[in-house]
Amino acid sequence: GVGVLGLATAFAAAGSALPGAPGGLVLGADLAVGWAFALAGAALWLGYPDSRIGALTTLVGLASFAADIRWFGTDVAWTVGSVLIDAHLIVLAWILLAFPSGHLSSRETVFLAAMAGYYVVLSISGHLFEPPLAGCVDCPENLLLVRPDPGLADRIWGVGQVINLAFIVALVWLVVTKWRSASRVARRALAPVMWALWPIGAALSVAFLEQLVGFGTSGATTVLVLERLALGVFPIGLVLGMLRTRLDRARIGDLAMRVEEVVAPAELEQMIGEALGDSSVAVAFWAPDRRGLIDVEGRPIPVGPDRQQIPIRSGDGEQIGVIVCDPAVDSGLGNAVAATAS
Repeated sequence: GVGVLGLATAFAAAGSALPGAPGGLVLGADLAVGWAFALAGAALWLGYPDSRIGALTTLVGLASFAADIRWFGTDVAWTVGSVLIDAHLIVLAWILLAFPSGHLSSRETVFLAAMAGYYVVLSISGHLFEPPLAGCVDCPENLLLVRPDPGLADRIWGVGQVINLAFIVALVWLVVTKWRSASRVARRALAPVMWALWPIGAALSVAFLEQLVGFGTSGATTVLVLERLALGVFPIGLVLGMLRTRLDRARIGDLAMRVEEVVAPAELEQMIGEALGDSSVAVAFWAPDRRGLIDVEGRPIPVGPDRQQIPIRSGDGEQIGVIVCDPAVDSGLGNAVAATAS
């Protein structure tokens, strides 16, 4: 569905006589980026159904194509596409904050809600006063227009740019904080995503410089293409990051051979931690007399919401304990390790 929408918007843009319609190079880059996100999202969705990252990645591709529906030339398409022109950036911020588990902390949820709410308010309020395209007789109408006021519209967009910068700074701070507080397991998955941010940052810096000094028509087109292609690196980073959590399955074979020997509970806990690549692993067992979980040494073990619990089951399917581990540990890998260790 996303690919079909991409082709439809591409044909619409290619055949559009509206001012601002993208040329061949920009159009090709737009298609490549949209499809990259759509294909990466489909692969992640199928390979990691328990994570929201696949659905969100697909949504980025959908949102990037949805912005181009304005080139269909109808009043509704023009208005909706103009409002959605940067909507994919909200979803990108969501992915950055939620990767790799797909879940947001309360602070991240508040930030993302504020960012999305601000985007809706800015996008709609700016279009309330955005005048029709100059010199375009047959151009579609802006259905949100209350009255054309170029000066007021420019002031709204200008204030919006300042607030945009504040949100970008806050997002960078949240991502850096996430990296610094991440466990070794989480950093292993996050690293390819962080690498993918460098070309995006470089392309945005060049685009900002182009706005300041101007590179001419051909230079501006080149910058637009570079922006799109740099963004296309991001889904590659997402796939590599998620794959890193699955490549650890090679350790399961080693665990299977080692657990055939009789080992002490503390040694088993260490072996499970090595198989998961998580030194913070704790193996806990249910103690009916204490109505809670105890660790391998018989001490009560609290499990907070920031920890993942993977059930350990006996041969007849009865749950006999849990592996308490980092939430960044792939659940499929964790279940495989639990089945091997039981």
